[in-house]
Amino acid sequence: MEYKTIKIGNQVWMLENLNVSCFRNGDLISEVVDKKIWSNADIEKIPAWCHYDDDQQYETQYGKLYNWYAVNDPRGLAPEGFHIPSNQEFSDLIEYLGGDKIAGKELKHSEIWFHIIPATNSSGFSALAGGSKNVNGSCGMLGHYGIFWTATESDEWDACFKRLHYDDDGIYNGSYRKTNGYSVRCIKD
Repeated sequence: MEYKTIKIGNQVWMLENLNVSCFRNGDLISEVVDKKIWSNADIEKIPAWCHYDDDQQYETQYGKLYNWYAVNDPRGLAPEGFHIPSNQEFSDLIEYLGGDKIAGKELKHSEIWFHIIPATNSSGFSALAGGSKNVNGSCGMLGHYGIFWTATESDEWDACFKRLHYDDDGIYNGSYRKTNGYSVRCIKD
């Protein structure tokens, strides 16, 4: 499959959120719609994906939400020729776009967000506010937050992410539970 990309600085990024249901080797990733099973994935470290609010209508525009066990699986979540960006690779992108206080507006798609502060998408990255699925299996913040996993682990239970807000020009660095479902944007090898 061909993926549209954009070069920003020295990096080449996918122009869309990841939307695969199998690993690079062809093994299926579990689609989890049951809230209890989603929550138990944290204990059992099961790679999983879901649609926002378990509704397929969101897939075309926002892609899938993945837990970090899928992101970090050795079978490879990213398509051939791509990888999940490390926290540092994402930080390099942010720094290239002026730093974490303003890079959010440069990254956000200019039409799809619920905007209080307008986005410019001057980078062409076209970040989407795909919302999230939390540890208890509830979804929220579609149109308000775009949260992207990185390949960087914080500790046994948490991993690093980058989060864009609808009401702020910045981008936030954070670390949270690996069982949360966030969007994934890949970078070229």
